[in-house]
Amino acid sequence: MTSSSFYRASIGCIAIISYSLGHASATADITEYSAGHTDIRIAFRNDELQLLYHFGESAVLDGVEQVGFDSEGSADSAFVRVSPATQTDFAFPIDFLGTGANDPVWILPQSNSGTGGAAALGAPFFGIATHQLSGSQFESVFLNMTDFAGPGEFALFQSPTLPFLPPTVFWQTNDGIQTEDGDDSLDVGVIGHDHYNYGFTQEGIYDVKLTATADLVGGGSISSAEETFRFVVGNVTAIPEPGSFALVVLSVAAWCWRGRRRRPAIAA
Repeated sequence: MTSSSFYRASIGCIAIISYSLGHASATADITEYSAGHTDIRIAFRNDELQLLYHFGESAVLDGVEQVGFDSEGSADSAFVRVSPATQTDFAFPIDFLGTGANDPVWILPQSNSGTGGAAALGAPFFGIATHQLSGSQFESVFLNMTDFAGPGEFALFQSPTLPFLPPTVFWQTNDGIQTEDGDDSLDVGVIGHDHYNYGFTQEGIYDVKLTATADLVGGGSISSAEETFRFVVGNVTAIPEPGSFALVVLSVAAWCWRGRRRRPAIAA
């Protein structure tokens, strides 16, 4: 290797290590939303339909309860923690989740009260809201599940207020994504706000891709960009642990050192 080639390789090694460390730092900045009230907010800003987190005053972010203020965040700025406390083993099958009798299911509940509510479980009370939309601009608003990735199945549903009635299922993954047929499309209304059950069948990381669409007063429609909302279910981490990044950096450093050791001596 010539001196100029070695110099370029050294610069490349430094760049790779710097990128790895920078990526670790940037990834670690993702906020964990683990309890309290938060919504997926559908907003209309700068002539665009947008999907955001709206963290309520009681939201617990990175272990700290928000007091005296609320805030917004982009879909990629946070993830939803579905803690082990939300796990339930149902004695009966749940068809829309594809589970059998006594299979474990992790559910973020639609209610914040009661022994099985989000507050008692210390879990997110996660809703969907269109508070900031205007009825003079929009006739209808839908939130559509457009794609999905995860280790198990996922469904969004509401439990009935009367006993012995079946739940109402809005999104489910075990039959594929079928937004075109309206099966994975939720009518959230204009200036609306509601809460739902979020069900998961295995521990792991779930990425649910969503798109909002709205019909305009006077005709026409508008759609948001597709956004990914991440749910981390059970005893798993949301991002690679620091040790993983350390292994990457050490591997790159070792490769660079081997290259340096192989460099032939340059005659004076």
